[in-house]
Amino acid sequence: MKKTLIAVCATAFLLSACENTLKAPTEEPTVETGDIIAEADIDYDVNGDEEKLYVRMVTGELKEEKDPGPFYGTYWEGDFQLELVSKDGALLHTLDLNPTFGGESLIFTHNRELNIAFDDYNNDGYPDFSIGQYFSSNGFMYNLFSLTPNGIAVIHQDLFTADSSYSVLYPKAGNTSFKNRYYDMENGEYVETLFTWQGDRFVRTECEGCNMDSPPEVYYVKGEVGVFAAPEYGSVLPPDFVAKPGEPYAVVESANGFLRIKSEGREGWIDEWYVTPEPNERSVVPVDPYVMLVGTPVAYRRHPGEKEPSGFELQAGKVVQVYKEYQDWVCIRIITYDQPYEGDKWVRTTELVAWDPAKAKEGKVRPGAVVRRESGEEEALPIANPVYIQEEMNDDRYRIGSAGGLTGFIDKKDFIPNPFLPPASER
Repeated sequence: MKKTLIAVCATAFLLSACENTLKAPTEEPTVETGDIIAEADIDYDVNGDEEKLYVRMVTGELKEEKDPGPFYGTYWEGDFQLELVSKDGALLHTLDLNPTFGGESLIFTHNRELNIAFDDYNNDGYPDFSIGQYFSSNGFMYNLFSLTPNGIAVIHQDLFTADSSYSVLYPKAGNTSFKNRYYDMENGEYVETLFTWQGDRFVRTECEGCNMDSPPEVYYVKGEVGVFAAPEYGSVLPPDFVAKPGEPYAVVESANGFLRIKSEGREGWIDEWYVTPEPNERSVVPVDPYVMLVGTPVAYRRHPGEKEPSGFELQAGKVVQVYKEYQDWVCIRIITYDQPYEGDKWVRTTELVAWDPAKAKEGKVRPGAVVRRESGEEEALPIANPVYIQEEMNDDRYRIGSAGGLTGFIDKKDFIPNPFLPPASER
């Protein structure tokens, strides 16, 4: 029988029984397997006895990031589990969190609170809540969960929201609807959308009860393209899967210049430029990867039809790897040194120049060579690590930079042009 959720309100706290914020780590922080990093009180079955919902680290460790960025400071990284425990301590239900986010390690930072916010979004009488992970500077990616007698259920996934907390309370817009707010990069503004419960899932609608029975349109793609969890460009996360030409995809939603496609139980977002009604179109052609150089500074685009570049400017001498072609455009891979920037990167062929090792500003360091720091200290750089030339010195040396903020000097003879070279053992 459907239960009535009278009032549900819980405050989660991390590593402390009397605080609503994370407990500061010790000078040498350690996290034991099984540690609870968050908990909340909730009478999920409305029987007068409060259960506890735990977020528990199953395996992992407490780390520290010293460079500024989304994970600056201390953070917990590993495998986590949701646990619902009765008043007398009996374990009622569990759910592994990592698979609901694609199976990757999850991260919870010390400087963000995790206050689990409950509501009944689908009006079934049982409390629902969100757990999120960092996706980009514009927001987090959230999954919605529900505490039911049959277990902890996932009722919605991959909800990109303009928020930076680990649990967000979505405003209700009706008995079975809630509002979501995200940043529309294409138009440079925040957009509010509505999601309504339809049978066993939430669907994006214009109003509660409308657009509920419209069949999805079926389209194809012009060439292979990564499918992402959110309608945003430049994610730090890799694509969930790759859409391939000739395979049908149901288009179920549009936002921010992207389309959410679905096929055989998989779904995600691609740039709408890639979509075509023609099942035999193959206009985006994969090619054997080859390298070229940036001649003069150029900003890349997310697709050949984009009017103004969404990407950042690439400097002269940067090495790019071409792996797809479309008319007079090429899709490139680049090396980045701060964080990944996923998604296609397109430039015109005329904006690049032919490969010339003498003009390349990126490459690798010869095996056995050392990097000399400004302090005079020497250290070996992993041969797999790409480097870029910051400055050419007058004493047959280069000042170079690499991932993690590393800078130093190497002898010119130790620089090997082309950062896309495989390890020496594979050449």
